[in-house]
Amino acid sequence: MKLLIFLFFVVYLLLLLVEHQNAKRNRAALSHVVYVNGTRAKSSISRLIAAGLQAGGYRVLCKTTGTDPMVIHCDGREELLTRRGRANIREQLRILRQAAAERAEILVIECMAVEPRLQWISQHRMLRADLGVITNARLDHTDQMGDTPEDICRSLCSTIPQNGVVFTADQTHAAIIRGEAVRLGSAFVLASPDQLLPEDIDFSENLALALAVCMYLHISRETALAGMAHYRRDPYALSVHRLSNDTLFLNGFSVNDPQSTHKVWLHCKKSLPWKTAVLFFLSTTGRTAAAEASI
Repeated sequence: MKLLIFLFFVVYLLLLLVEHQNAKRNRAALSHVVYVNGTRAKSSISRLIAAGLQAGGYRVLCKTTGTDPMVIHCDGREELLTRRGRANIREQLRILRQAAAERAEILVIECMAVEPRLQWISQHRMLRADLGVITNARLDHTDQMGDTPEDICRSLCSTIPQNGVVFTADQTHAAIIRGEAVRLGSAFVLASPDQLLPEDIDFSENLALALAVCMYLHISRETALAGMAHYRRDPYALSVHRLSNDTLFLNGFSVNDPQSTHKVWLHCKKSLPWKTAVLFFLSTTGRTAAAEASI
């Protein structure tokens, strides 16, 4: 019995070694991996980056983990990712293999881990991205990432690459991200929106952040924005629908932290032509009271 257990253990170690070597080989086949982490807008920013890079001539495979996990192949096809059982970060290795098989030059991939240790493993043991993106740090997943936005930001820093570059548009937590980047020998880029950014594509912070990544990879501002203007939104991203009697329905169910809810509410009050608004909150985790307080 002990011999059998020992043999199983040896086989398990060999399988892990093979998996590790395959991941290194697949990563070496790619020029760049862009790893997108953060509280909100990860899927949208991943798609914006991919659209801008594709417009610049790169072969790009993109994977998002929004409400439904999606893969955007190098030929532009969008495919729902099927899972067997619960989500597992080993899925990222499958995407890395797919990107190499399609001869992608760049993989743009959204972080799917919440627990900081798993975030670290997915970056430093699996994907080994050279370009990291932290969209923002807001009060969400406090049970696993910390009780304050600062704690959450430090958790998100688990995916900052070593000797690479990290991008963010989060002005509030830039100092924390910059400090962690310096510790890992990585460059730090703070993206700031400007008044010349188009208003009809996405939030200005998201555009500025995606644009910073594209321009770092030698895509001109004009070319990247032209590609982003036609990007396909995540199926469940923030959207506006016109119903009967000129009623507008704002689908914001993907916006599930107080700060983002407040930000979207202010944006919509300014940009949408409504006279009376009725707010519906769907919450099973106690977020409603916090969102109401922020509004």
